[in-house]
Amino acid sequence: MIPPPIALHPAALRQTIAALRAGRPVEAESQAAAILALHPGQAVARYLHGVAAFDQGRNVLAMHRASHALALKPAYAPGHILRGRIWQARHDADDAIRSFGQAIALEPRALDAWYRLAVALYNADRRDRAKAWFLRLVERWPEHGRAHYNLGRIARHAGAVAEAARRFERACALEPERADNHYELAIARFSEGDAIAALTGLGTTAMLDPDYAHIHLNLGLVLRALGRHGEAVAALEIACRQDPTLMEGHHALGDSCLRHSSPEAAGVALSRALALGPDNALAMHQRGVAFARGERLDDAATTLTLAVALDPYSARTLTLLGLTSIDRGRLIHARDCFIRALALRPDIDQTHFNLAKLSDRMGEAATAIDGFRRTLALSPDFPEAWWELLLALTADTATAPEVILDLQRRRAARLEAGLPAPAPHRNPIEAERRLIVGYVGRSFLSIINDLTTSALSAYDPARIEQIAFAAMPAEPDFDPRAFGLSRIEEVCHLDDDALALRIRDAGVDILVDMDGARPGHRLAVFARRPAPVQVTWIEAFYTTGMTAMGYLLTDAIHAPENETLPIVETPVRLPGCRFCYAPPRFAPETAPPPCLKSGTVTFGSFNALNKLTPEVIALWADILNATPGSRLLLKRSTMAFPEIRDAYAARFAAAGIGLERLHFRSSSPHPDMLAEYGNVDIALDPFPYNGGRSTCEALWMGVPLVALHGRRMIARQSASILTAAGRPEWVASDPREYRDIAVSLARDPNSLAALRAGQREQIKQSPLLDARRFARNLEAAYRWMWRRWCDGARQSC
Repeated sequence: MIPPPIALHPAALRQTIAALRAGRPVEAESQAAAILALHPGQAVARYLHGVAAFDQGRNVLAMHRASHALALKPAYAPGHILRGRIWQARHDADDAIRSFGQAIALEPRALDAWYRLAVALYNADRRDRAKAWFLRLVERWPEHGRAHYNLGRIARHAGAVAEAARRFERACALEPERADNHYELAIARFSEGDAIAALTGLGTTAMLDPDYAHIHLNLGLVLRALGRHGEAVAALEIACRQDPTLMEGHHALGDSCLRHSSPEAAGVALSRALALGPDNALAMHQRGVAFARGERLDDAATTLTLAVALDPYSARTLTLLGLTSIDRGRLIHARDCFIRALALRPDIDQTHFNLAKLSDRMGEAATAIDGFRRTLALSPDFPEAWWELLLALTADTATAPEVILDLQRRRAARLEAGLPAPAPHRNPIEAERRLIVGYVGRSFLSIINDLTTSALSAYDPARIEQIAFAAMPAEPDFDPRAFGLSRIEEVCHLDDDALALRIRDAGVDILVDMDGARPGHRLAVFARRPAPVQVTWIEAFYTTGMTAMGYLLTDAIHAPENETLPIVETPVRLPGCRFCYAPPRFAPETAPPPCLKSGTVTFGSFNALNKLTPEVIALWADILNATPGSRLLLKRSTMAFPEIRDAYAARFAAAGIGLERLHFRSSSPHPDMLAEYGNVDIALDPFPYNGGRSTCEALWMGVPLVALHGRRMIARQSASILTAAGRPEWVASDPREYRDIAVSLARDPNSLAALRAGQREQIKQSPLLDARRFARNLEAAYRWMWRRWCDGARQSC
């Protein structure tokens, strides 16, 4: 505190005070010394002499001069304030507080002493006392902006965010030119969850103080919270340029680059953060994420291993290390990582799922099923876990169909819970009019694929209009009319309510689900009943469990008339097979059976390995043992992993088949994969989870396929395909007959050659590829469903 000019030596003292206020302490010191040379007992001059020394950082000399001034005038409050400031500079909080208190006792109206005492208490972490002094201060001087500011800081530290915001808001009103007022208010607003207000406040702060790195740091954090990751990256880059030593800035920049899909830039930023803070386990984890996303798998594994060393209790890092190990083909290490992660955090659904999926890949069905169930117990709305559990149970011979029915009903109940009653449908009740059929899929390929495209293209446009509700294909010149569609509605951006409304507005009469329970499905839209008639089709080898799904498209082999099916929907049986195959144009010509050259028969399966149950392996081993010298070719992408090859080799070895009779192949481009059927004499279909597309492709490539007619819908899929293809004789009623058919085919290479030569032409003429016939049958099924709805609608009118 610099006192106002006094009467004694007024001109000289005014000049000294003016110099101090202007920030010229050397000049002020000289002027004060001149006064003291003439009047050494002048207390005010002694005090100003001390202030000049203090402003130059000469604290010992300043204390000497302040003490001299107080010796001359003990009741001089400014002298005590100066001593308090010097004690503060020397980090002596108690003496500073005592000095400011003495000043207030001498001069109760000394605002500067009140404020400095409260600040000293705050800096000494005596916040309760500081708060009391600040409150007394604003009671006397309600327009003191700094007091409101500090009360806001105290409230923020105490977790009273609303009170802090109120105080900072008052400080902004009193001192709008101070950047720190706006900064603290913005942080308080962000803590309240109001990111927009925080963004506005930080923008004001940046205009007032554009060179303060923490402003841009927090601006980036707020933008990140708003999902504006590109802008967040730009703000954080400014923060890091302004303060290259700001570790938090580089860390946040790396995180935002990851969110902005820039893994390379993220890796650079996180490396800088780690150079500044090498013990930052989270930054190390995120650098591992950056390397993994940039497909630098070895670097990712090394970095994540370092992150685990920094924080051995991070289940999340162990989980990511496990996933990286899978990508590097180290499945056993991956399993160990997942198990360690779950020992630390048994409540992480994703880790349970990862371990279950790995177990499924390894052919450990019981462990996989248990893991998927644990995942759903923690996260009942985990779509991938529902799907994988459904597949695992479908392949499991010990699982009764009623178990799957119960699973799907429980899942459907979650989709349908809490929805309001649907509005009445306004579709014209005319049984024979032109119908609008909508197909819903997670992507365009869910609707137009090799099991649907030829049939949809063969519809009679005079009787049916077809609309696809799915993601638009990437091809710029795509014409939906080439596939029998009037248009494609791009719906990826629509939530369930909005999509249901779009379907109602389009006047859809019959809505067809093409995804079943596959992740990305839109079954929740069907739960809202946007169309009068709703039916599930392509994935209909199990029930959806939904009361809102009226029908399930199937056929008489999948779902015999005399059998009670474990489904909720009404089955609609199409003549022949429930889908129509369209072979890919890039399929190569068929090749002669390889046994003609090798002299030995090669059996093969290109199906998912989790379909190879113990019963399947036992039967296939029996077939190999019954055909001396024969071999088995198993092709699947997961065969790229040595641990998986070893696991299946061990299972066949336990059944008496040595590794020399097994051929393992991993994935290849689709045309090349089809050409590899030239290395297979006879295809073997797994059970109870039959092939679908793989069955069709084997037959198209001229390879006979042996299938077992099972006791559930999916276990009859290949039987339906084979019957539609004109080959019912390759369908066995039991495992013994399955073995006999396979062995009989293997013993007659000449018959295999004849079959190979004529099979493609036979299939071309079969119902399996008769798109026009299938389209007429499907049209008839749609018309039957529509007439039923019209009858019911008339009765309810």
